This record gives sequence, structure tokens and C-alpha cells, in this order.
Amino acid sequence: MGTVYAGLAAAGLRVAVKVVHPAQADDAQFRARFRREVQLSARVQGPCLIPLIAADAEAPSPWLATAYAPGLTLDRYIAAHGPLAGGTLYAFATGTAQALAAIHAAGVVHRDVKPQTSS
Repeated sequence: MGTVYAGLAAAGLRVAVKVVHPAQADDAQFRARFRREVQLSARVQGPCLIPLIAADAEAPSPWLATAYAPGLTLDRYIAAHGPLAGGTLYAFATGTAQALAAIHAAGVVHRDVKPQTSS
């Protein structure tokens, strides 16, 4: 869908900026989906969620910025350290459940839960 860049907001906050690929920026249906993603992301807040900081779905190259979360993706963590177990597994499962509960409480259905970074 796009390329993700590390950035620094004016106040010094580290952010992740996702910029849509040009081919998709020219697709009206894709832009409508991206616009909806931005609107839904702005509605959802809660524990274990990365907040939306800013976005421009109407820019020539649409983009969105979220707070930066350092660390490995789940699939890379497992490749490096093996399967989650014990307290780490329970903490991960609890955080995931809390995030999904907050998303659903906002009336949003998340259909893209995966162990890799967002595309």
C-alpha cells in the first residue's frame, strides 16, 4: 500500500509516516478506502493502540502519521527468539485483546491483524 518512514514531529515526538504508493494514489477506489481508514483510525483510541497523529487523505501522495512504536514485528520477534510462551505470551494476548476490544467498542471491525508490519 505504501512506504513507511521514520519521522520527528515538531514537538520532538517520534512518528511513523505511511505514504501511499503513486499507483494507488491515482486509484479512486483505493483513495476512498484510505480516506475511510484515516476516519476510522481517528475514532479509535485505547490501551495497546498506536494513536493517529495526523493525516492527509486528499494530498497528491496521501499519507498518515502515527506514534512510533520501537521494536520488532511479531513475525521477526518469533524468528529471532522463538515462540511466545509463559508471561510473554499472556501479556501479548492480553494487549491484543484490549486493542481489539477498543476497536470494536468504537464500532470498527479490524480485518487486518497480522504478525508483519502494515503494508
